[in-house]
Amino acid sequence: MAFELVATGLHAKTEMLRRVTAMGLHTRTGKKLSAQTFQELLRKPIYAGVISVPSWGIEKIQGNFEPIITMDLFDRVQAILDGRALAVTSHQRNHPDFPLRRFVRCAECDTPITGSWSRGRARRYPYYRCRNSDCLSVNVSKDQFEHAFLQFLSGLRPKADYVRLFREIILDVWNSKLADAKLANAGIEKRIRELEAKRQGLLEAHVYAKSVDAELYRREDDRLCQGIALAKLELHEAELDELNIG
Repeated sequence: MAFELVATGLHAKTEMLRRVTAMGLHTRTGKKLSAQTFQELLRKPIYAGVISVPSWGIEKIQGNFEPIITMDLFDRVQAILDGRALAVTSHQRNHPDFPLRRFVRCAECDTPITGSWSRGRARRYPYYRCRNSDCLSVNVSKDQFEHAFLQFLSGLRPKADYVRLFREIILDVWNSKLADAKLANAGIEKRIRELEAKRQGLLEAHVYAKSVDAELYRREDDRLCQGIALAKLELHEAELDELNIG
């Protein structure tokens, strides 16, 4: 979940850490992860099944264990962390001075455009420019840049009939996906109830019927607890997906 949240580029790191902490992410000693530890976690390729220990001379060796995430997801997260991919935080989305900052990309090098104020003799002047120091092909005043963007958008305006049809299609798809999500959630909730019932039955067999010894009870109880925890995590993720369908 942590990697998937980062890959969207839509959340601040503090918010992502808060969410995964609430879901149960913690250190081996049960403490909350610090922001630095969380950052280091996102940099470890072992979660994608790749072992890399430079101090031992080991570089990107594929492990013989099942990875938690795909290498594609890991690479996308690294691009976000390195600034090579667009990450739109709330501050960047709602910046009052430069609404197109990091939204428009440079046509020459595909780097997100940034905006800043340049100081003149009498006052400051707002400019949009390319962030790539090896390119710098864009250096345009705010008024010119935003006027050109509005002209571009005016040529993309769809006809009213298309807008109505598109809205009906979107609503139809949304209702269909919402029904599928509710059905999937109901299935997960049923699985959780069944696992909890099995755990209760196991407890009764151990305590009252004495048909299950202590070692078998602990082993099976751990397995059921793990299954319940994973099912609840799956339900939580499904509920988030349901909220994001629209």
